[in-house]
Amino acid sequence: MMSDNEVTLTIDGKSVTVPKGTKVVDAAKQVDVAIPVFCYHEKIGPLGCCRMCLVEVEKMPKLMTACTMDVMPDMVVKTTTEKVEKAQKGVLEFTLLNHPLDCPVCDKGGECPLQDNTFKYGMPDTRMEFHRANNAKATPLSPVITIDRERCIACQRCTAYSERIEQDCTLVMLNRGFHNEVGTFNNEPYDNRFSGNVIDICPVGALTNTDFRFKARTWDLTNAATLCAHCGCNCNITMGTRLNKLMRVEARPNDAVDDGWICDKARWGHHFVHSENKILTARENSRGDGKPTSFPVLPHDCTIEVAAGKVAEAFKKIVEEHGPESVGFIGSPYGTNEENYLYQK
Repeated sequence: MMSDNEVTLTIDGKSVTVPKGTKVVDAAKQVDVAIPVFCYHEKIGPLGCCRMCLVEVEKMPKLMTACTMDVMPDMVVKTTTEKVEKAQKGVLEFTLLNHPLDCPVCDKGGECPLQDNTFKYGMPDTRMEFHRANNAKATPLSPVITIDRERCIACQRCTAYSERIEQDCTLVMLNRGFHNEVGTFNNEPYDNRFSGNVIDICPVGALTNTDFRFKARTWDLTNAATLCAHCGCNCNITMGTRLNKLMRVEARPNDAVDDGWICDKARWGHHFVHSENKILTARENSRGDGKPTSFPVLPHDCTIEVAAGKVAEAFKKIVEEHGPESVGFIGSPYGTNEENYLYQK
């Protein structure tokens, strides 16, 4: 039995029941109907800027934006009609009007919503023969974020994130028309502990990771799901590696832990893994009789297993002679939860 807080509607002939207040674009996902979007992000909320999500609703005089419209009882939504497809082609045509053909060199290539939507919903070729409007390319928005304003489609995801999630309105939309662009007050650097998330949510290659820029193609990366170890929050992240070298870190949404966002330390605080001072092998520094090694008897390398076993034996000997209170450890946020648990044991 349906409760008073649920609504049943039909999307492309499929019936779906969702809670009241659900946006049509989210309801469509429940029945595997993909409605293309640029400005909408489920964690940020509706904007209605890009007009890419236009759908046809019965008894409505014109096309409606699925990202701003709440579901209604017995609503009938159609996403594949001739009128909708024509609108989608028109929106993409205007979106690409001044967008540069940077796909072969763009860091977003291969995982770009604009690229995907153009292939799926756009026209096969362009009718525009005039020169595109030029804009600033590859300028620093902050020490860690590069903005390419030629690629920006003014979807306003990043500014909405700054306003609604960061709640400091550091990023704003400046000017109007073709001169509309993302910027900061008085051109100050974008300074926020969670600024890197705008890279993940940007649907084009306008906001890019300065550290990762031009280092690898996204399809060449080997991605591994893991946890950030910088603090006890253990936010979920995805580590991308190539040729056994860490290239980038991205947020991996987990609503129970991090709500889909990570801090800048999690994103960029990983260069220590490539430190030349990192210990790669264990080295035994004694002759086995407890005396330090000195010339001509030099230290020699040994396996990690052997070294760990000898350290364990040394701790056991100390505990036997002086009691368990004589041994202590200094914990580290870089340790795993299991390691930190063993510390307090």
